[in-house]
Amino acid sequence: AREAAGALMRLALALYYGPAPVPEAIRRAEETLARAQGNRVVESTFLVSLAGLHAMAGRFEEARELFARGEAIVEELGFKVWLAGFSMVAGDIELLAGEFAAAEAHLRRGYEALEGMGERTLLSTVSAKLAGTAYAQGHEEEAERFAATSEQLAGLKDVVSQIGWRVVRAKMLARQGSFEDAEELARAALELAERTDNLSSQGSALLTLAEVLEAAGRSDEAGPLLDRAGELFVRKGNVVAAERARGLRARLAV
Repeated sequence: AREAAGALMRLALALYYGPAPVPEAIRRAEETLARAQGNRVVESTFLVSLAGLHAMAGRFEEARELFARGEAIVEELGFKVWLAGFSMVAGDIELLAGEFAAAEAHLRRGYEALEGMGERTLLSTVSAKLAGTAYAQGHEEEAERFAATSEQLAGLKDVVSQIGWRVVRAKMLARQGSFEDAEELARAALELAERTDNLSSQGSALLTLAEVLEAAGRSDEAGPLLDRAGELFVRKGNVVAAERARGLRARLAV
């Protein structure tokens, strides 16, 4: 029973991070959640997964309510590592909603909890996400600090972190005018993302490369990348990210 529960918890995360389109992923998650009643750890993971999926569809209030329910369960059970890990989904929800400060607050709580426990594996990924939220708010020193922490802690097989710190540093280098180095990092992040089946990660890496090329005055090359990113977001059902990609593409066309 314990092993079965562990598999179900990972299924919840696979539905969120994997290629299953959002409507299908929500249906499967809700079906499994209904069967998991009574197993509170499994329930919490599916609630959090559903929260992230609803955020992709633009239903942010529902996403926040689902996340709060899932978070409350693991907090009550005292599962500190899972609770800190959930901060990454909370951060995703608020980033999609455009609430960067709220995303940072969730991620900082996760970071501080993991750091206090001496946990390093999840900490590398949370650090990368914190770097992204800091960059989005124009806090470049903090963005660099968290990106450096992620780079230092990330193992070679930690693809999510390896993508994350490269994406942030590529944007920062482009903003500083170091376009060649920025492009190299952005393309490396994209190559790593394309080895996975995380469509949103692939799309985000394409957006980063497009941002770098646009900053370098190569908007004609950036446009097709934005088109590809939009197509990937549509395939996942991440309508919020797809709309942003379309908006960036429209701006280039002006």
